[in-house]
Amino acid sequence: MENTYILLALVFVVILIISVCYIYQSSKSKKQKSEKIDKEYAEYEKRQRDLEIKERQEKSIRWNENIQEKFDGKIKYKTNRPIKALIGDYTDSMAPYTNSMLRRMGIETEVVPTASDVIDRVNTGNQYDIIITNNVYPKGESGQQVLDTLKEDIDFKIPIVILTVDQNARNIYLDKGFDEYIEKPISEEKIKKIFPELINDLEFIKTKKQ
Repeated sequence: MENTYILLALVFVVILIISVCYIYQSSKSKKQKSEKIDKEYAEYEKRQRDLEIKERQEKSIRWNENIQEKFDGKIKYKTNRPIKALIGDYTDSMAPYTNSMLRRMGIETEVVPTASDVIDRVNTGNQYDIIITNNVYPKGESGQQVLDTLKEDIDFKIPIVILTVDQNARNIYLDKGFDEYIEKPISEEKIKKIFPELINDLEFIKTKKQ
């Protein structure tokens, strides 16, 4: 009888061990499967983000080419040294106008349609003397986003000018951290007044009429 109890106890212990091992392996398998799914989903999300970034960058290149083609080539001024401006503007009307106005003043330009593009251009090492940004962009982006993101880098020194339809709002935007405010539309007079204040030793020299 005693042997029977011992045998039953051993059987119980074996069953218990097997059960624990099964539960452990099952739990481990579920965890591995969950981790695999999470990893695959993270990789999928990364691929989607990379694809969206690539598509946005390609659109940005095409946007700049399209805007530059609308410039009539008429130069009124030249600068005493090469100056390049990055313009953030997505609108079909104002982007060509702003770009043409700057180019007539002898300033080299690059035009991008989103706040993300402005940030990307700077963070990838492109060199600019000044940044002109819209106040608002599609998909909830803003000029404030451009300002806040770029100025996270303590070594960032490029002046950022907000170009907006907001009237008489200079103090508001300067308080937000922008280096200057220009009310749309930009003009020759505004460029001649504001740009030399932000870009050291900049001079505009009127070209001779042909």
